[in-house]
Amino acid sequence: MLASLFLVWAIFAPVHAEKVETSFYDLEAQMTDQDGKSISLDYFRGHSVIVTMFFSSCPHACPMLIARLRSIEAKLTKEKRLNARFLLISFDPKVDTPAALLALQERHGVDSSRWRFATPKIESKISEIAAVLGIKYRKMPEGGYSHSSIFAVLDSYGKIKYRGEALQEDAEVFVEYLGK
Repeated sequence: MLASLFLVWAIFAPVHAEKVETSFYDLEAQMTDQDGKSISLDYFRGHSVIVTMFFSSCPHACPMLIARLRSIEAKLTKEKRLNARFLLISFDPKVDTPAALLALQERHGVDSSRWRFATPKIESKISEIAAVLGIKYRKMPEGGYSHSSIFAVLDSYGKIKYRGEALQEDAEVFVEYLGK
């Protein structure tokens, strides 16, 4: 009798769908980095990553974004710093050549083994990446870009674990999520 009840329960029990989490790495976008190498979005797979978007000729927000990332990096414990990576993706493929990106990296003195400045090879991928990250942008008539300042923290599988306003959120929030 008990076995019959279990069989009935097993047949008619509600089925719970698994929560499906997509990965940022599911986007297919080849990029060129500051070293002129071709990389994909999953270049840092296996690490915690902060991803944002920028353009190298930006006179205001973008240098502050990089400084903010550096301050977050400085707050990480040695163990978390060894695992943390930073990916900055350009809105401006015409200006952000590998030479321009390398000059930016050198100007900010960041560790090239853990920081990548990159430009998508196909311009239409920029809007796809921005949409997934929750970054709004538009090209300005004078050539720059108006854009939101969002940092997305990815886990080692590329799943977005936290997204926040880069210049307003407490740095400790990003530090906490980089360690998860």
